[in-house]
Amino acid sequence: MNANTDKAVSLMQRYLVLLIVLTLSTSSLSFGFTPVNARAISLGGNVGVTPRGVGVVGWNPAYLTLQDSPVHSFYLPLINYGMRLGNDAFSFSTLVDYFQEDKLLTDTDKDNLLGFIEDESVSTGLEMYLPLLGIGFPLKNMNWVFSIDAITMTDIDIDKDLISIAFKGHGMDRFGAQRVFDDMDVESHAFSRAGLTGAKSFKKYRFLDEISAGFTLSFLYGGVYGRVEDASLSFYTDHDSLSADGYASALSGFNGFGYSLDLGFCAKMLTRRAIVGLSLINVVNKVNYSNGEHRIYSFNIEKAPTISELEDLEDWIDENSEKVDSLEEKVSISAHLPASVLLSGGFWLFEDMLLTGSLRQGLNDVVGGSTKLRLTAGFEYMLNPAFPVRAGIGIGGREGFTLGTGVGFRKGVWHTDIGFAYENGIITGAKGFSFGINMAYFFTAGETDPFKTREYWLKRAQKQVRKRTPK
Repeated sequence: MNANTDKAVSLMQRYLVLLIVLTLSTSSLSFGFTPVNARAISLGGNVGVTPRGVGVVGWNPAYLTLQDSPVHSFYLPLINYGMRLGNDAFSFSTLVDYFQEDKLLTDTDKDNLLGFIEDESVSTGLEMYLPLLGIGFPLKNMNWVFSIDAITMTDIDIDKDLISIAFKGHGMDRFGAQRVFDDMDVESHAFSRAGLTGAKSFKKYRFLDEISAGFTLSFLYGGVYGRVEDASLSFYTDHDSLSADGYASALSGFNGFGYSLDLGFCAKMLTRRAIVGLSLINVVNKVNYSNGEHRIYSFNIEKAPTISELEDLEDWIDENSEKVDSLEEKVSISAHLPASVLLSGGFWLFEDMLLTGSLRQGLNDVVGGSTKLRLTAGFEYMLNPAFPVRAGIGIGGREGFTLGTGVGFRKGVWHTDIGFAYENGIITGAKGFSFGINMAYFFTAGETDPFKTREYWLKRAQKQVRKRTPK
């Protein structure tokens, strides 16, 4: 290979490494449309049967009318935020150890890094959830919640062979062979929704102490949507030549409008010590971008730059890349949200300990979604009326193994929850993490549930005083 071609490939390699590191450092595996909720994070990735009041939005609307659910509740965007960050190949300690400032990667380092990639590509993404407003109120024998929130989701797949070139270069053994990279995808969706949730309770039936059903109908405003439908890159090198060509077909849209519908059912039994819930999340949904754009762009390069031309590589590419095909047209784009079926159960093992579990089956494989089955299990223990602690695990789905923990704070009507979870590892060995903090105000909570009433906590306090009093 001559000096010009060698220099061009080397510079291309540096650009690819920078792009990949930046992508993996700022992205995460999306975990679905359901809100990144602090309580859910604590319980291993699903809030189970614990939502009440304004917290039912996005999980199971039927919980809104349970007797231990507050009739009036609200939240503001003051302390409400959730996010997930990670990838499916490299742990945080790996990124820190191998990409330190001024560190030169050895051949062994590069082989180790590529060994972490188990599939044909590295999947990355990002999800953030911001509750803006939630108000719960009763009206006409039903309980209602009006809510506004904002969500962003991104999925990115990078071809493993492309990462290999970024780390190790083209290799002498590949001279005279065409290399193709086509396992690359990008999809992103950022939108807000205004939803109305309604729930109604029904008469006790046989062994069921409480029965309720509910729905959430949301109006969706799509801020921006983008998807690279098809992308490929190939290049050929020989001892004295370099050629490359690429192709990309992309869709983009702004200011879209749509709708979504959630349905939920739940029942309490065994004198309200057990609860079962079933919800269909985004069972019907669509966001239409009527002013979308479809763009196709392909190029071809048939020569290597000289050493002097490498000083301004972008100008050289503009001048020497031949547009093989290009297209810009207006189209109507229909985007969909992740849909799923969620089955949850809970049991008060003791008066101050709740065991909860869930099974989630995704119904479509869109940005932020997955059709992989996911199971979670967790517990919530009330150390005292003001301080619940939680922990849980999850397996399956896109997240894989998840370990979560969190706490809550209660002071009168003020409730705050904090949750943190590791994914596919622990501490620095994790490939992702989730964090959420939620604050809400609950008023006029139900007084009939034996595990949530003020009388229960008074009796417990009196029992503790008697234990501490010497005989």
